[in-house]
Amino acid sequence: MAGNIVNINVRIVITPFVGSELARRNLYCKANVRYGATAKNVFDLYTTSPNVPTGCPMVVYIHGGYWQYLSKEESAFLAPSLNASRPDGVVFVAVDYVLASEKEHEEHASMAGIYSAMQDLLRALNVVARKLNCSAIHFIGHSAGAHLLAGMCSLDYPSDQRPWLFKLVKSQCGSPITSP
Repeated sequence: MAGNIVNINVRIVITPFVGSELARRNLYCKANVRYGATAKNVFDLYTTSPNVPTGCPMVVYIHGGYWQYLSKEESAFLAPSLNASRPDGVVFVAVDYVLASEKEHEEHASMAGIYSAMQDLLRALNVVARKLNCSAIHFIGHSAGAHLLAGMCSLDYPSDQRPWLFKLVKSQCGSPITSP
């Protein structure tokens, strides 16, 4: 029908899968940094370049997925926009962990095993943040990942092992955690 005008509204949605692929293509990535006892206890670290400017904050993303799905592979989608939001960028960390459904890691797939691995993660992040001279560590958790973060805030850390990042953190129940 000549002469008719057709309006097409196009909405572009970048899914976590596409956004994570963009991060892997456009940012420096140190993949599969080990923090725990299993091959699933790894994280990917994304920065604008291999030389991280002093004072960049670290942003750690712990994925959700009903304790059954997803991984660090879909979790880097925030890295490009967070790095673009600051002139010196951020150190973005996408965390993987053993899922409750992974029977090949049965001894680590319990909640006790997963929380033990999260303590290992905090120790590893503390080492990396100090090595890179990060100004702070910020956490983002989605669904099961947010549950892990709330639980991590309630864990008892010996005073000599408390991560420096917990200067004062309030879990969702409002309990303060302080370091000496």
